[in-house]
Amino acid sequence: MFTFFPWAGYVFAGALAGEWLDTVKSPAGEWRANRRLAAAGAALIAAGCGSSLLPTIYPAGYSNFWTSSPTYYFIKVGIMLVLMGLIYVFVQRPFSAEPSNPAWSPMLEFGRSSLFVYWIHVELAYGIFSYPLHRTLPVWWTLVAFSVFTALIYGATLLKSRIVAGWKARQAAPQPA
Repeated sequence: MFTFFPWAGYVFAGALAGEWLDTVKSPAGEWRANRRLAAAGAALIAAGCGSSLLPTIYPAGYSNFWTSSPTYYFIKVGIMLVLMGLIYVFVQRPFSAEPSNPAWSPMLEFGRSSLFVYWIHVELAYGIFSYPLHRTLPVWWTLVAFSVFTALIYGATLLKSRIVAGWKARQAAPQPA
């Protein structure tokens, strides 16, 4: 069930985090901003988990924790903020003597291709290709399928990036008169 509030809210939460990070002008400021976002994420998780134990303010049948609950929304946003901080540490390695800004990493590739990844994953996960597997795999095979699926998506992003780079190179090359 895709309810409007949580899914639209994730867009705005991501935009807010992105705008905050866009104001940073130095590597030290970027590291500080990512730490603050991760701390805010941990606080959202704690507050969400704590408030999930309270009695609901909604009448019975009007809210489901797993789909439309504001508490679950804040927990998921918190998890994403913490993961974003961990990914920053993985990619930038700010604890090293010289923080790096790699030209390539799997996370950067997925980030540059996020819309493409979203489009492909929706087609594969919910479309006709995976329909025979829906609700049939046991947990361990689901984990295997997830790993294979992630590797295939990553390969598709690399192929797409290579095709786009070749297309851009042809467009930039001087045309014979």
